Amino acid sequence: MFTAEKFQSLPRYSDLKYKYMYDLTNRCWNVLEDFGVIASIDTHDPSVFTQSSGVVAKDLEILEDFSNFSKRPEWRLFNINDNEILTSVNLYDVYEKLLVGSVFLREISNDRNPDDSWKHVEKALNWLRTTDFYRAPASSRFHESFDGGLCFHSIKVAQRAIELMYSFKFCDESRIGSAVLCALTHDWCKIGLYEPYTKNVKNESTGVWEKERAFRYKGDAMINLGHGVSSMFLVSKFFKLSLEEASAIRWHMGAYRTDSNEFNELQSSNEQYPLCHLIQFADQLSLVKY
Repeated sequence: MFTAEKFQSLPRYSDLKYKYMYDLTNRCWNVLEDFGVIASIDTHDPSVFTQSSGVVAKDLEILEDFSNFSKRPEWRLFNINDNEILTSVNLYDVYEKLLVGSVFLREISNDRNPDDSWKHVEKALNWLRTTDFYRAPASSRFHESFDGGLCFHSIKVAQRAIELMYSFKFCDESRIGSAVLCALTHDWCKIGLYEPYTKNVKNESTGVWEKERAFRYKGDAMINLGHGVSSMFLVSKFFKLSLEEASAIRWHMGAYRTDSNEFNELQSSNEQYPLCHLIQFADQLSLVKY
C-alpha cells in the first residue's frame, strides 16, 4: 500500500535541484533549469544521458538529483510493463503507486508542488481500501471476470494509454498524468457492482460436474447515474477534474451504451478533447488478444 509513511519517506519535490519533464518523442526525461533543457536522461538507464553545452561539470549533481526523483511515484508511470502486471503478487500496490504518480505529475504539469496534493490522494486511497475495488472483477463474464480483475484491467488501460500517447502527437507530455488518472479511475462505477457465487460446470474431459467460482450483478449499482457518469462523479469527489478529464471518463465507453439522443454530445467531446478518444482506444486495446 502507498501509505502516509511511504509518502513521508519520499524525497521532497521542493528539495530537488532540477525539474523533470518526460519527452514523448525521444522517450527520455528532460532535465530543466531556468526553463531550459540542460540534459536528457534515458528512462530505463539513468547512467545514459546527453547534455547541453556548458553543463559537463554538473554530471554528478544531475545524476544524484535524478536518483532522488526516480524514487518518486511520478517516475513510476513510465517504468511498468505487461510482464510486471501479470506477475505482480501485490497488484494493488502497483495501482496505488500509479494513481499517486498520475496525480503528482498532473500537479507538476500545472506548475504546482505535487506534494501539496497528497491529502487528496490519501483520502481517495483510504476510501478505495474500504471498498471491494481490489477484489472485484472487471465484469461478470466478458473480460477479467476474476478476483482482482477490476484493478488488473484498470492498470492495463493505464499502460495502453501511455503507449498511445507516443502515437497521439497532439497529446503532449503535460497530459500524461491526466491520461493515467482517467484510465485508472474510469471504471470506479463497478465498485460494489458484482458478487461471487458458485456454479456447476461440466468438465468436458472427465464428464464430471465441478463447482466453479463466478460473478453476477448484485442488483442496484452503488450510484445510479449511468456507467461513465457514475465514475466521473466518484472521481470528482476526490480530485478537481478539468472538463477534458471529466469528458474522457464520462464517454470512455464511446458509442457503446450511449443512447441515440447522446451521440451529438459524444461526437462533440471527441472532436474537442483528444483525451476522450485516447481513453476509449486504451480501454478497447486492453481487451484484445493479439
